Amino acid sequence: MEGSKIDSLPAATTAERVEDNSQVLTTELENASINDSSFIQAMMKAPSGFKLDDRGVFLVNSNNEEGKLVSSPIWATAVTEDTEDKTNGVVLNWIDLRGDLRNRAIPMDYLYDSGSDFIKYLGRSGVKIDPSQTSSLKRYLVGFLGNLPFVESVTKLGWIEGNEELAYVLPFRVIGAGYCKEDIIYQPEQHSYAGQAMYESGGFYDWTEHVAHFCSQNPMLVFGLSLGFSGILLHFSDIETGGFNIYGRSSGGKTTVLQVAASVVGNGSAPGADPSKSYVLTWNSTSNALEALASSSNDGLLCLDEIHTCNDNDFGRVVYNLSGGRGKQRLSQDADIKKSRSWRSMILSSGEQSVREKILQTSKNVHSGQALRLIDIPANDEIIKEPKGYSYAEFADRLKNNCSKYFGVAGSIFIDQIIIEFETQANARKHINDLNNQIYKELLLPNMEREQQRALKRFSLVATAGVLASRLGVLPLEESEIIGSIKYVVGLWLSDDVNLPRKVINTRMVREAIERNQSRFQLTNNVNDVPPKDMLGYFHEATVGGHQQKLYLFTTNGFAEVCNGQNINEVAKDLKEMGFLQINDSNRLKSKHSIYINGVQRRSRFYSVPASILSFDELEGIRAGEDGANGTFK
Repeated sequence: MEGSKIDSLPAATTAERVEDNSQVLTTELENASINDSSFIQAMMKAPSGFKLDDRGVFLVNSNNEEGKLVSSPIWATAVTEDTEDKTNGVVLNWIDLRGDLRNRAIPMDYLYDSGSDFIKYLGRSGVKIDPSQTSSLKRYLVGFLGNLPFVESVTKLGWIEGNEELAYVLPFRVIGAGYCKEDIIYQPEQHSYAGQAMYESGGFYDWTEHVAHFCSQNPMLVFGLSLGFSGILLHFSDIETGGFNIYGRSSGGKTTVLQVAASVVGNGSAPGADPSKSYVLTWNSTSNALEALASSSNDGLLCLDEIHTCNDNDFGRVVYNLSGGRGKQRLSQDADIKKSRSWRSMILSSGEQSVREKILQTSKNVHSGQALRLIDIPANDEIIKEPKGYSYAEFADRLKNNCSKYFGVAGSIFIDQIIIEFETQANARKHINDLNNQIYKELLLPNMEREQQRALKRFSLVATAGVLASRLGVLPLEESEIIGSIKYVVGLWLSDDVNLPRKVINTRMVREAIERNQSRFQLTNNVNDVPPKDMLGYFHEATVGGHQQKLYLFTTNGFAEVCNGQNINEVAKDLKEMGFLQINDSNRLKSKHSIYINGVQRRSRFYSVPASILSFDELEGIRAGEDGANGTFK
């Protein structure tokens, strides 16, 4: 990225810069479309037949005489228009039972619904309503519509589509709204858990000191921190929705990683400690509910704990649906096709089971696409490496407690800084992808196949998010530690045999067969040896061109035994690609060699494997950055 704007940034911007800019480009919803003057305006423009004052809404007759009380104070302030499908809604303001001002944008059809769900919602939200006047209340609110300004609305959180200027919708504010033509309001299709869980507690310095710094020297926790920022970057990448599942049999802090990640964007409490407000949820939901949760976390993070609690009888389908980024088409009560949900989310899951194990409970096979969408990371005793002078249990408890006190501020500052640095969608996409491509090359290991490379792109986006957050002064960790930590987690992923490239697994299979069966190879230079009955082949040793040559020459039957039911030519091709198959005819996988059978020399074809395969280490290079602090990236 030489010469690019991001290269001009220091490794960590100053704290003063973060503080100065943390509120720049931020428009609070109540300041954008609903303010104190709106109540006075509504009093003056109350619809015909009604009166509004600080006591509530009243019916009035033709002589302007006050009649029955309809409800406590409530009024409409704007008409919303969805940026995607141009459907309308209305922004309501009301005084709740505590005397506090509250507001929400709702779909317009709520005002015309003959049912009572809308009235029940207002009642739950602190509006006192005369049960006999519910139709009057709706008529009163509809009466405002002809005199209200229009504002844009969106039904999901995240980056606003269709604007070249960058703007990001949070539940209660729009960051960057000043760059848009109109104010923008979040109008969810229904209750959104993000509205409860995405808020701020404590200051930025509290979070950096008690959460981010506390995670340092613990690669899995640094991975969690970086992942907390990564969903924000999905919009600028070509990486599809998906994520990671941290699994292990012990109670070694798996949920703690989720809490650390959640603290970047919202309430980092443990799901059991504060289930109504925690950003960390559980898998114990229906597939439809999981769709709603994913939609609520658009361009962000979805944290799901306790994978074993998902009660869907086809978990593989659940994984596909979540990672597909779009929900099912459904019909409304009037048989109209409802707009399907859509999302881009980074998913972080945990539990005692791997995704593979969970799928195999109800299915015979695990498709490679399922494993790539939710990547299994084994984490037994790997999460807490440096407890900072505490016992492991004390460290985990202290960190979990910190995540429940200080949260939510880092993510919004990160969004803020992205907008300030890049200004436009095109700039952000170019610089973020350039950085991601460089980090991907840094993480790429020899012999990775296409599937492993696809998975590695998701790891590289996590690393990119961490590095970018460090450069923008939001994550107070060195880039080297972030890269080293991601390398460490990649190593954990590949330490599970099922995640190794097929050609690496097959090369190891042949190596181990040779190590176990040295006695089943006949020496080619022993003319009168009697071959073993269960021989796999021959061992050839000679000096060729001044170099010692040692080869294991497998017969077809012997090689088939080693391949254990796999196609022997496919295994041979894998060995060739790995550099462990000697050929002397470019059109054949077998090579010709002279051997002796009952004292008679014959020349036959064999699968010829050099003895250097015995030194093959399938994990060589994978553990680079093992201590989480020695990765390098420039």
